[in-house]
Amino acid sequence: MGVADVAIDLQDINVTFERKGETVTAVNDVSLQVKKGSIYGIIGYSGAGKSTLVRVINLLQRPSSGKVSVSGQDLQQLTDKKLRGVRQKVGMIFQHFNLLRSRTVLNNVEYPLLGKKISRKDREAKAFELLKLVGLAEYAQSYPEELSGGQKQRVAIARALASDPDILISDEATSALDPQTTASILELLKKLNDELGLTIVLITHEMQVIKSICQEVAVMADGSVIEQGLVGDLFTAPQQPLTKSLLSLRLM
Repeated sequence: MGVADVAIDLQDINVTFERKGETVTAVNDVSLQVKKGSIYGIIGYSGAGKSTLVRVINLLQRPSSGKVSVSGQDLQQLTDKKLRGVRQKVGMIFQHFNLLRSRTVLNNVEYPLLGKKISRKDREAKAFELLKLVGLAEYAQSYPEELSGGQKQRVAIARALASDPDILISDEATSALDPQTTASILELLKKLNDELGLTIVLITHEMQVIKSICQEVAVMADGSVIEQGLVGDLFTAPQQPLTKSLLSLRLM
């Protein structure tokens, strides 16, 4: 894979914390590459280090050691101003939506644009187009409390797209949703990947989510990547006991 083909390149990443006089390792010597325009899954049980690792991608969590490159840029070498620019190109969605209850759906999607040099009319028009993209145009003037969980997640996705990101990180974004709603959100993410060319990094503990839309996957345990590769290979010939365990849960 050439440098121009790589959206995210993490090399020898370690993240440690000091806790009660002891050193805790959250991420242990992780290296992985995510191809531009792909959907890459990271799976593992709670506490595996998945969320810490994805926060390293845009340096919301700075690694204790290792190198972080996004779209060919070494993030640790950037000025704060340039780093903020890179972060705007990395959208994030989470399990609990994080919507502002006092703002309408349209206002929630507009929110990342409030500090931009863009007129109110253009800002509202862009937010409305994003709501159309995620299938919620008719809810523009509704409030989050009036929406279902799946609809709230669609609003969160639209808001994450407001800054025109190249990369979208989904951190357990379907974990609080029922299977049917999860399927619809995954279908939407696949649509965004196809139509916008978005690179998507999908964090989950559910193997069925990985199987549904990911091309490659990394399995994490205790802060380490214990297995990685093409999803098809992992499903047909898992190498690690944890991977086999995750696959067996899918069948239960």
